[in-house]
Amino acid sequence: MRLYFLRHTDASHESNTPDAERSLSPKGAAQAETIAAFLSRLDLQLNRTLSSPYLRAKQTAIRVCSLLNAPAPEYSSCLTPETEPVELFEELRHFSRDSRILLVSHEPFLSTCIGNLILFNSFPKIIMGKGALACVEIGGQAQSGAGVLLWLMQYDQIAALTHPIA
Repeated sequence: MRLYFLRHTDASHESNTPDAERSLSPKGAAQAETIAAFLSRLDLQLNRTLSSPYLRAKQTAIRVCSLLNAPAPEYSSCLTPETEPVELFEELRHFSRDSRILLVSHEPFLSTCIGNLILFNSFPKIIMGKGALACVEIGGQAQSGAGVLLWLMQYDQIAALTHPIA
């Protein structure tokens, strides 16, 4: 199973808006398009996209999936910022071993989840900035220590590869 962990892109900072209802900023919408272009160059062929139900993650997932012609995202409470990785691992057990799944979520959940998959560690030294993307391969069931980090890219690296300077 290949898991592509994507942190939502830049969001608005409206002080009166509940965290779960914060939307993407215009910058975040453009970043999502760049990420979709990068994923398109990789020719991934995603089977599923699971997203946090928080608005900024949903908007990131919808934009990326629509530009990739990938299946529409499904929303899972297992991908909210306060979720424990074991809840996502349980949900992933329902997918086949050859699945390629895009997971759109938040910090600190993403770095904690990746750390658990690759290190048995809930406090990894992994940085997932907004728009960062990581690929983890799992040979068997999703559980602590079962994954291998194949790559992790921050948004600036993705943008540089997608829109190289002439």
